[in-house]
Amino acid sequence: MSVRGPALVVAEGIARTYREDPSRLTRVLLRTPPRQVTAVAGVDLTIGTGETLGLVGESGSGKTTLGRLLVGLEPLDAGRVIVDGLEVGRLRGRERRRFRRRCQIVFQNPYASLNPRYSVRQLLGVALRLRGLRRSEQTEHAVRLLERVGLSRRHLDAYPRLLSGGQRQRLALARALATGARFLVLDEPTSALDVSIQAQILELLVWLRREEGLTYLFISHNIAVVEAISDRVAVMRAGRIVECGPTDQVVRDPQHPYTQALLRAVPRVPSASC
Repeated sequence: MSVRGPALVVAEGIARTYREDPSRLTRVLLRTPPRQVTAVAGVDLTIGTGETLGLVGESGSGKTTLGRLLVGLEPLDAGRVIVDGLEVGRLRGRERRRFRRRCQIVFQNPYASLNPRYSVRQLLGVALRLRGLRRSEQTEHAVRLLERVGLSRRHLDAYPRLLSGGQRQRLALARALATGARFLVLDEPTSALDVSIQAQILELLVWLRREEGLTYLFISHNIAVVEAISDRVAVMRAGRIVECGPTDQVVRDPQHPYTQALLRAVPRVPSASC
């Protein structure tokens, strides 16, 4: 399947399996042994430079695990991941830390990933220090980042608990950009927001991709939201990609019964302009 630009992310036959242990009571009374749960089963995937690939599927389909594998937050049981020419599983020490700064995850619930004891200034300062900026340079860089995501200087001394859900998600995006990230895994970044705020965040993501030259893996259970932002869509079920293609093609003429079911079940939302 062709991609938007030269391949930035390439996954070849990647797999991840977890050991699921039953509770002690279940183990003793029912003699239930541990079982292996396959989250990702031999997935091949390519994301082009500057492309948004939407990854859609129900809860438990393996979407989040796949995203974590691509940025090296989970170890591979099989296969390999190459990002910008680097094989992620082989990176060590300083090289691995440098790679982590270039690839970031933005989560569904930004509050859970933001230290509540840190102000916006401190949260962005940590990321800017990792990028090598001196303390004297950090405030003005932080302000520029906030303005890029629709916040302002007046938010510098605010704490996450004082921000709305949409503002926290904007802050999470600013923190990802502060590290110099070029590839973002966006894991259900709008699902906790109301529809009007969802549309604003989608528009912001489209704009940031264009202005910053970013590449996205956009994860969602809602294929209508994925349609609004993605160049291509990959549909995931039980750890496997069951359909992948240009967004218009997949949405208008889905080939797999699972994709057809997702389209029948999900309400539509206004599209973000690409």
